[in-house]
Amino acid sequence: MGKNIYTKRQIWLVGIGVILLTLFCVFSSSQAHAEETNTLSIYPAIIEKTLDPGSDSSQSITVYNKEEKAIGIRAYAQNFSASDEFGGMIFNNDTEKEFSASEWLEIKNTNMVIAPKSKFDFLFTINIPKDAEPGGHYATIFFEFVNPLESSSGSKVSVSQRVGALVFITVSGQIEEKGHVLGSNSIDKCLGVQCSFKTAKLREWGPVPFEFRFENTGNVHVKVKSKIEIYNIFGMKVGEALVEEKTVLPNSTRFFDAKWLREPLFGRYTAKLTLNYGTLNVTERAQTSFWAIPWKGILFVFILVIFIIIYKLKKRKRSSANKNGIQ
Repeated sequence: MGKNIYTKRQIWLVGIGVILLTLFCVFSSSQAHAEETNTLSIYPAIIEKTLDPGSDSSQSITVYNKEEKAIGIRAYAQNFSASDEFGGMIFNNDTEKEFSASEWLEIKNTNMVIAPKSKFDFLFTINIPKDAEPGGHYATIFFEFVNPLESSSGSKVSVSQRVGALVFITVSGQIEEKGHVLGSNSIDKCLGVQCSFKTAKLREWGPVPFEFRFENTGNVHVKVKSKIEIYNIFGMKVGEALVEEKTVLPNSTRFFDAKWLREPLFGRYTAKLTLNYGTLNVTERAQTSFWAIPWKGILFVFILVIFIIIYKLKKRKRSSANKNGIQ
């Protein structure tokens, strides 16, 4: 009889081990990243100017050659606009577009040679037409060079590379800074399923990712600053998620995301988004809620309790049977 009891105990212990391994097995993954280096660098990479119609402004960009040899550079301007909500851009030469500015940039040195390990101060002028529309206008100054390379057959090929400086021009006049968290139903709240500020409604534990979209409906670019504060079911603030500041071009939508890094969670939480944009620091608000239930841990405890109860009952039954047998 003692041998059979020991065998049953072994079976239960193996069962517990299987449950533990199944519920709490953690898979780790590694992500490699590569760093890209340029043979050419520029400063500043972003130029922002506010100018009156009919005025002009001289600007400079420092171009640095990192190579051990002299390189030839070609400079030219193109318009840019948002291509998607993730910060992508479209570059073109269409001067008829509403927010274009490439035709306002006067470039004197379109071709230049930069000596090895040296810099060149590139000069250009911004000329604002008298009839320019108030609001934002955008262009990029590209610095393009060609590197000769030897192919496997011995023939020469050339690889063209370029780096660009973004030029943000605000023409003074009737400036309209307008925008909202996408899906909001008023100027200060964004609630319900249509709100773009969201996270998964049910999760096991953290970190907790958030996302939202800001739509710029004005005629000038705006910088968007925001923060997310998290409150528990009792209304107490328990955390905060950092949101990267981004610039949103007019007539475009920009995607934002953030992550609350806290991991152990339980209960209902409310996340409140506070967003400020533009020179007037206009405030937008939104909120969403979610539940955190560590169901795997709860299931493990439940199974463990059931196992203990069954084990106790069987032990009591065996004890009672042994007692009756002795009597």
